[in-house]
Amino acid sequence: MNDPDAAGTEDDRSPEREAARVVTGYLALIPALLLHVMVGALLPLTSALAPTWFLAITVMGWVAAVTLIWRWHRRRPVATLFVPFGVLGAWYLLLELGQRTLGWGPG
Repeated sequence: MNDPDAAGTEDDRSPEREAARVVTGYLALIPALLLHVMVGALLPLTSALAPTWFLAITVMGWVAAVTLIWRWHRRRPVATLFVPFGVLGAWYLLLELGQRTLGWGPG
């Protein structure tokens, strides 16, 4: 019953594990934020392809994703790396949908 290797023991909260968790979180945070900034660089293209109100909504979604990355970087470090790809996919999908159904496009 007192197996020190069992999950949920006091050893899970040891200072070494907490330090490793913090380091892993920040190691995932830096590339996730860099990827997210690169995705954010595409947002100005939205004004040439869609109405201005869509650009405003896209920027709000981008800021919400930054908040999500910041909140997740310690608890779900690997998941933070996928958030920028999800934002990029949603941006592209919504632009395609707008082009096909609402007639958005250049010019």
